[in-house]
Amino acid sequence: MKKSLFLAIAGVLLAFSMVSALGNREKIYEKRENFDTPEKAIAKFIGYINKYDYIKNDNGYYTIPSRDFLESISKRYRLYCGEEGWNRTIYETVPILFSYDLEEVEYNSLINIKEKYEDSFKKISNYSRDENPRVFKLVGYGSYNDPEKSEIREDGTIENINDVNEIPVIIYLIVVDEGEGYVIDFYNFSYQ
Repeated sequence: MKKSLFLAIAGVLLAFSMVSALGNREKIYEKRENFDTPEKAIAKFIGYINKYDYIKNDNGYYTIPSRDFLESISKRYRLYCGEEGWNRTIYETVPILFSYDLEEVEYNSLINIKEKYEDSFKKISNYSRDENPRVFKLVGYGSYNDPEKSEIREDGTIENINDVNEIPVIIYLIVVDEGEGYVIDFYNFSYQ
């Protein structure tokens, strides 16, 4: 009797382990790079927000955001996007920047941005969040070019080699520390 009870319990545990391991889990990109300053995360974010990696499958190619971009966004952002929902990651098309000035601003002084940011937490419930987000205002000039990754400088900008008309933009970036360095958790883009 004891042997059959032991085998039954072992079978149930084995079945539970297999179901847990093979269950339908949302795949998210696991970070490999930690940014020790908000400025480094912002530079990676703006430099690679419009760059995509091409993945080959049976029906041809499809695109996903570049790994460099994924390194700069929060786990919440990556979780919200999931493996198949990359079109949800970018609220608006942000131009590639030729130059910018960056300054930290007071979070509570930006009522509209604060409301949009707080509202974004409704999309993923029970997410532990940084209670002291830092907000940066980026004022820059850019264009809708599609540069090669090799053209992106360390600060996230590219050189305007073709004298393209520069569009003035403002981007508010909410930066948080998730314990593994700084990442972008939200942004709001507008033209000047």
